[in-house]
Amino acid sequence: MPKVIAEDSNDDIARNLWRTARLIRPSHPARKRWDLLMFLFVIYNAIYLPVQLAFGIPQHPAHIAIDYVVDAAFWVDVVLNFRTTFVTEEGELCTSPKAVAKRYAKSWLTLDLAAAMPWNDIFAGLAGESVGIVSMLKLVRLLRLGRLLKDLERLKAAAVLRILRLVLGFFLLAHWVACAWWALGVARFNLDDDTGVPWIYRVPGSPAAFTFDA
Repeated sequence: MPKVIAEDSNDDIARNLWRTARLIRPSHPARKRWDLLMFLFVIYNAIYLPVQLAFGIPQHPAHIAIDYVVDAAFWVDVVLNFRTTFVTEEGELCTSPKAVAKRYAKSWLTLDLAAAMPWNDIFAGLAGESVGIVSMLKLVRLLRLGRLLKDLERLKAAAVLRILRLVLGFFLLAHWVACAWWALGVARFNLDDDTGVPWIYRVPGSPAAFTFDA
C-alpha cells in the first residue's frame, strides 16, 4: 500500500508540474522511454556512420528515410531538454522554466544543436552532392553516448545496463577500429606506385584481394 501511495503521489507531482509550468520530471516513465529511444538512435549512428565513411557506401532510400527520422528525433529531444527539470545540488526539484532553460543552454545545447543539424542536406544544397567529410560532422552525435548512458542508469535495470555498457563499449571500439583500419588501407596515400592498388587489396587471402581480382 505505501508503494502505491508513493506512486500516486509522484504521478500527482508530475501532472501538477506539467499543468503549472509545462515541465517534465527527469524520472518520469515517458521521459525514460524517450531517453531509451534516443540511445538506440545514437547506437544506430555509432554503427552505420563509420561504415558509411570508411567504405563509401551509397545511401539506400531506406537509410535516407531513417536519417530523416533520426534528425527529427534529435530536434524533438532539444525541445524536450528545454522542458525537462533537474535536481539541484540541495536535492530539490527545480520548478523554474527559466532556470531549466538557462542550465540546458549553458551545458548541452551547443552539442545537441550540432548533432541535430542535417549537415548532409545543408551541404548538398550548396555543393550539389553530399561528401564524406560532411558525414563526419554527424559523428558529433556519438558524444552523447556517455550522457545517455548516465541518464539510463535511472532505470530499474541499471545493474544490467552497466554490464551491457561494457559489452557495448568493447563492440563499438572494435567496430570503429576496423572501419578506421579499412579507411586507412584504401586511402590514396597507400596506393602502390606500380599497380595503383592499395595495400589492403594485395594482402594474400583477404576478401578484398578476391574482390579486386574478380
